[in-house]
Amino acid sequence: MKEFLKAFTYAANGIVAAICSTRNLRFHITVAVYVLLAAPIVLESFFEWAVVFLTIGFVIAAEIFNSSIEELCDFITKEKKQQIGLIKDMAAGAVLVSALASVAVGVFLFFLNGRIAKLYDFCLENIWYPVILLVLIIPMILFIKGKRYD
Repeated sequence: MKEFLKAFTYAANGIVAAICSTRNLRFHITVAVYVLLAAPIVLESFFEWAVVFLTIGFVIAAEIFNSSIEELCDFITKEKKQQIGLIKDMAAGAVLVSALASVAVGVFLFFLNGRIAKLYDFCLENIWYPVILLVLIIPMILFIKGKRYD
């Protein structure tokens, strides 16, 4: 059981390392935070919540895979090699595919069937909500900007 729990520690260390070293991952996390802040107002079923969580997890996992592949490639060689570049491009392409799919999910769940109007009406009735979203922009930008910890 101790070894099993150790595996979670290693995984958590990997997630933290990816967050600390990957600006794009911090961007995806920031977008996820904003999506999760809007979700209670817009989403109407547990199924929609499940889709949102799976989509967020898919994009974040893709970014972590991409980052690990890039780190491995850089560990193997710092030289500009065509195959290493192709490997990195393919991994980045996988992130792009997952991000585009997540945008499609977001459009279906947040913008169709008048749901954006629901969010807009909520913001008009609860002025504190858009104020909180605006106040969060500065720490989120600082989080995204961050710095690489090696």
